[in-house]
Amino acid sequence: MGVRVRQKDGAWWVFINHPDKRKAKRIGSGDAAKEAAKKAAAKIQATLVLGEVGILESSVKPVGVPPFEAIAKERERVSSPNWKRGTQITYGNPLRCRLLPVFGSLPITDVPRDVQRMT
Repeated sequence: MGVRVRQKDGAWWVFINHPDKRKAKRIGSGDAAKEAAKKAAAKIQATLVLGEVGILESSVKPVGVPPFEAIAKERERVSSPNWKRGTQITYGNPLRCRLLPVFGSLPITDVPRDVQRMT
């Protein structure tokens, strides 16, 4: 866990590294930006020490992102007519029995990439 102030490409940045979450925020260039970045880093560090990680959460929520279930079922609908019956069963069972109960209602953007590649 840590908050660092660094100069990158002529501008001052605040880099936040918290377990499983990272975020970077550009502050600006010049001496005033350097001081502002240091103050911001101190406040962010104090907030993280208190256990408030809301600052790391994205305030922008994806709009109109389909759930995993819709993507998986559409893929199955499009691809399965080209498969033999045994392949349909072999590919369909893990999807229906393991993936859909866990990830079905989640937006596709919240599903881990290795699971997205399986569909």
